Amino acid sequence: MDGRKLKVLIADDDFRIGKLISALIKWDELNLECVAVVNNGKDAFQIINDHELDIVITDIQMPLMNGLDLIAQTKEKAKNTKFIVISGYKDFEYAHRALQYDVTSYLLKPIDGDELNDTLKKLCDEFIEQSLRKSKEETLKKVVVASEQIIKRDILSDMLDNGSVPSVESVLKEYNIALKATAYTGVDIKLDYADFDEISKKRDQITVEKVINIFDGVFKDVAQEILICEKPYLHIYGLLIYDAQKSKEIKDKINGLLTEIQHYLIGFEQYKVTIGIGREVETLEKAFLTLEDASKAVYNRLKMGTGRLIYAKKLNIKPSGLMDIASEYKGEYLSAVNNYSIDMLENSIDGIFGRMADLEDIDCTDCYIVSRQLVKWFFAQESFQSEEQKSGGEIMEFIEHCHTLPVMRDMLKKKLAEQINSHMELFQMRSIKPIRLAKKYIAEHIGEKNALEEIAEYVKLNPVYFSSLFKKETGMNYSAYLVNARMEAAKNLLVSTNETVAAIADQVGYKDVRYFSKLFAKTVGVKPAIYRKLYS
Repeated sequence: MDGRKLKVLIADDDFRIGKLISALIKWDELNLECVAVVNNGKDAFQIINDHELDIVITDIQMPLMNGLDLIAQTKEKAKNTKFIVISGYKDFEYAHRALQYDVTSYLLKPIDGDELNDTLKKLCDEFIEQSLRKSKEETLKKVVVASEQIIKRDILSDMLDNGSVPSVESVLKEYNIALKATAYTGVDIKLDYADFDEISKKRDQITVEKVINIFDGVFKDVAQEILICEKPYLHIYGLLIYDAQKSKEIKDKINGLLTEIQHYLIGFEQYKVTIGIGREVETLEKAFLTLEDASKAVYNRLKMGTGRLIYAKKLNIKPSGLMDIASEYKGEYLSAVNNYSIDMLENSIDGIFGRMADLEDIDCTDCYIVSRQLVKWFFAQESFQSEEQKSGGEIMEFIEHCHTLPVMRDMLKKKLAEQINSHMELFQMRSIKPIRLAKKYIAEHIGEKNALEEIAEYVKLNPVYFSSLFKKETGMNYSAYLVNARMEAAKNLLVSTNETVAAIADQVGYKDVRYFSKLFAKTVGVKPAIYRKLYS
């Protein structure tokens, strides 16, 4: 039982006796609730109709409707209601008729309180046992249903992943699920993001579960079996298994399916829905073909549009040769990637998609294949290989949700340009860091030799590369920078201390004071002694 109190009605032709019976009952101890005390059968029957009562304690002799008639009429509508009959008559006929109606107990007036409460206790125990049994049965039923759904999902998922279809006999033998029919139709329900900036994985999960429930609800009364599974990128696949005589009814239901899903999605408008329908096949062995048809139909929403049903048998498509077109641009495309040239990259993508748009009656599945290939080529380049698993996967997902050629083209340009910009920033940071470390080291060790090779080793770079990078980041070669740094340190010492010029020269790395003075004058414009007089 769920912890609720059992509801009790007391009916006796003498209202005072009804109240006395109520006073005898241990309501709280037995977890009972008194709904009403009435003095005639008609009122009692009305209350029974208005409330879901658990126990009725009734007298036999009552006006308007006697107790036995009350029991008989109640049993027709509320079979679970239990009755305790109370009577002052010892006539066997009453007791016999009461027992025919499955009355729990027959008590004689005057009522004994202990006997009444013992009877009620037994009833309460029966309700508890019945509730537990029902709960176990419902739990077991849910487990069985859930297990069967998982099995069906896995069967369909395996078909899609491996292209393998189990035999009807093996499924029946292994799982006790009958998949034999005379018609099979594959369905692919595709949800696309209306706004790529409003993606919520939690909302995706809730929406997919709802769409699966809608799918199951639409076809459960017409199909013999329904296999449903979710696949990446918000594809929901279904395999309808039915009698071929119901083909028209199935088609009508598919029209209704689109309407129901669209009606559900109206509330939040984060998704566009398209449904691809495969050709009807006659055997389970051909099920993969109809599922493949459904998937191909959905991919052709790229030109046919979303928010509609696309039947594979109505597609007038031919081989596109799009991979050959992409290959023509491959050299230019890879050159753009390796040179971090966003302009060249965008020109290549525009060229490929311009050629796509000019072609008529092509299988748009190839457009997705080409886009995926462009992403693979991009992340196959050494500079971007480390990002392939994370960023490449994200871009692949965006591709699958593109529902027009312009959206697909612009998404590719945007996402790949972001990758190039990110790597350029990272490269710049990596370039700046060793130069910053080198300058800091020189400032802290200004009086030491500070040979280029020593500093390059300190920042862990090849000396030739370090020299080139240093000039690129500072605008001067290393030796000129070192002289300038030493002269700046000397200028500061000349102004802030009384040290001799010779001592200062030694502190900034020059043992020969005359060479220092000559170099100082050449760099600063005046000799050290004059600089001191001017700025002290």
